[in-house]
Amino acid sequence: MAGAGFIRRYNYFPGTEELTAIEGVVIVDQRSPGPIRGASYGVVCVVGEAANMSYVCKVNTSGEVVSSFRVQEVYGGSDLLDKIGPFDSTLGDFGDECGNLFMELRNKRFSRLVVCPVDLVRPTSTTQYAIRIWRQLPTNNSATDTTPIAPVVATRVDAGAEFRASSNRVLLAAPVDFTGRPPKVVGVDGTTAITGGGWSGGPPATSSTVILTSAGSNFTTAGVAEGDLLVPGSLNAAALSQNRVCAAAGTLRVVSVDSATQITAQKLDGTVFTADTDWAAGSALAFRVHYGTDGDSATSAHQLSEAAGYTVLARPITATVSAATALAAYPTPTAGSGTYWGVTSGLAGITHPTGALTYDANVHAPNLTTTSLLRARYLEALNALLNDDTPTNEISVVTSARKDSTIQSYLRQHCLTSSSRGMSRMTIISPKLTTLTKSTILGSSAPGVGGVGGAVRNERVVYAWPGCRTFIPEMVGTAYDCSDGTTTDDGYIDTSLDTWVAALLSNLQPELNPGQAASPVPEIFSPIIGYQRGCPTLDMNDYILFKQAGICALRMDRVVGPILQSGITTSITPGETNINRRRFADFVQDSLAARYNQMAKMLGRQSIKDSIVSETEAFYADLLADNNPEAQRIDSYSIDDKSPNTPALSARGVWVVKSVCRMLATLDVLVVQSEVGPDAITVTIE
Repeated sequence: MAGAGFIRRYNYFPGTEELTAIEGVVIVDQRSPGPIRGASYGVVCVVGEAANMSYVCKVNTSGEVVSSFRVQEVYGGSDLLDKIGPFDSTLGDFGDECGNLFMELRNKRFSRLVVCPVDLVRPTSTTQYAIRIWRQLPTNNSATDTTPIAPVVATRVDAGAEFRASSNRVLLAAPVDFTGRPPKVVGVDGTTAITGGGWSGGPPATSSTVILTSAGSNFTTAGVAEGDLLVPGSLNAAALSQNRVCAAAGTLRVVSVDSATQITAQKLDGTVFTADTDWAAGSALAFRVHYGTDGDSATSAHQLSEAAGYTVLARPITATVSAATALAAYPTPTAGSGTYWGVTSGLAGITHPTGALTYDANVHAPNLTTTSLLRARYLEALNALLNDDTPTNEISVVTSARKDSTIQSYLRQHCLTSSSRGMSRMTIISPKLTTLTKSTILGSSAPGVGGVGGAVRNERVVYAWPGCRTFIPEMVGTAYDCSDGTTTDDGYIDTSLDTWVAALLSNLQPELNPGQAASPVPEIFSPIIGYQRGCPTLDMNDYILFKQAGICALRMDRVVGPILQSGITTSITPGETNINRRRFADFVQDSLAARYNQMAKMLGRQSIKDSIVSETEAFYADLLADNNPEAQRIDSYSIDDKSPNTPALSARGVWVVKSVCRMLATLDVLVVQSEVGPDAITVTIE
């Protein structure tokens, strides 16, 4: 509707100059105080050794491996395998310090989980180089039928897959995904030739490339490019001129597109073509040209000699493998034939053309005990968690798959540092599994609860012991060390308690005592089948000592099963002993601080201050839940924005809102006071 002026809308009250700039109506749309969103309290991060290190390292355009941490949140079981890879038996010191991230997470449930593998690819100081792998694509059905004898399907070669150069072992440190798209070009009129002369009556001639010509094709229009894959001939063709190249040379890599009707190709491994061995002049040749990613790990158009085509992370676990060394898949996949072709037939690879795959026993050796370099890699991973970005800024509990006292001191310092930066965290630690005596556990030096002179004691550090046994099906059939010095191949594995406690805290409201027997404790601890092997006999007096020393101890209750006897931190300072006090204080403080921070640096109008107080009141009232007793989370609260504030503080831009929250005490001790007997006197109390 027309009027005498303009209508304007603001979500704040503008100044006089802005109001009087033009005549009309001004709408000031100010939000009413809203609820404060509770901070995350169940986000657990586990740092450890994983088969997949693609979120820890990356490869530059020269094929060099460089550090690049990208901490990942996990969204389910299959996503976990995508992020850390499958179980790798060469990772971790089983039965002692552990370290295997897959084993650490197996059988555990988290409301939210973040993973951060450590870097096991780069050696101490030498540059590490990536490798390249490929597969052979299925042969054509016949000399006149370009249909592959088996579909070209997408497949993944998992991280941890083994390749060998003679007796030297190499494991992939990242998965490789081959695509399965329709071919770019097919034809049955191919002819082949090589450059460099013939061999009639003389010694065999060789060539590094072969030329394929097809008068009926247009390779340019079809988008054929360097790095694409050529499948010439058919293993089922009778004539040598129609099957020899494919039979002996297999899938080829396009080196160049010479014209619309001609391409030049090389063998996947770069070896030469030899007359009457793996090359014959082809005519009426069936052929297909596929996308390079259908069978080659190079992510862009690169022939074998180009360093940018080497993109696959790998770690040698026995010795250094020289540059340009052929790698054979182990065990060897079934070779393709005229009637069979597997998705990984012909799987092979090669190291970087100019850079070796360097072995460093301090980080690459299988099942290694902790080294100074490994400790440094764990510290790198922990430092990556200090990034103030999602998901790292939401982590509330962090733990390590490796049980080393130095790494545990890193964890303590990490939690103190992150908490001081507004990212409140706790850590759960456990001694190595071979720590089996109560006197050692109670000691004031590592690996005891006191650490080195009590240095690890803090209300943000929880010391969890003893370990427990659980069934891990991926570990059946291979002998692994146990905590008591024996071995087992039945899949019943000793694990430390720390990550079990972390999983419980992930699913437990912060004000609750993790030592309770009520849900979700039975569900989270249900995969625990008993104490770790070699665990000493524990009785009530031991648990009294554990509580006094600040040990969150596992107990196998005869009725409810595995529980934590005392939900306590390592701190022995009064007021700092309970896990739920520290967690709930973090929850309240982080929730309020996140909302207050949205109003920081605004003008100190009374309306702004009233809004902050009003939202704080609403937050606490929601926790108190006066009208819903079953939802009550606190006993009482008070808010004061008057007495803490002075004119001097106000002049400096400081305004204080003081709140006091009284938690509900947990029923740690229930007293059954009864008198039972034939002489008992009962009194009815009205």
